[in-house]
Amino acid sequence: MTDRVKKETEKLIVEREGVQERFMCSYPKCGYTCKRLRDLKSHIFRHTHISLLYSNQPECSDNMYFTNAYRLYRHLKVRHTNE
Repeated sequence: MTDRVKKETEKLIVEREGVQERFMCSYPKCGYTCKRLRDLKSHIFRHTHISLLYSNQPECSDNMYFTNAYRLYRHLKVRHTNE
C-alpha cells in the first residue's frame, strides 16, 4: 500500500463507536456507518476510486480495479481460466 493511499484511508476511517463497534466514513456529507472494517474500506473506494486490488492480466484495461479480494478472485476465475 502506498503512503498516499494509506493516509487517505486512515483519514476516512474515523473510529469505532461504543460497544457495537460501528465504523463511520468521515468523507464530507456522507454519514455511512457499518459494523465491519472491510465494508468501510469497500465503501471508501466509492469516494476515492483508489484500490490496490486490480487485474494484472494483459487483456484487462488499466482501470480494472476491485473493491474486495473476492471480486478480484471471481473476475480472474471467470474471465481468465479455461475451466
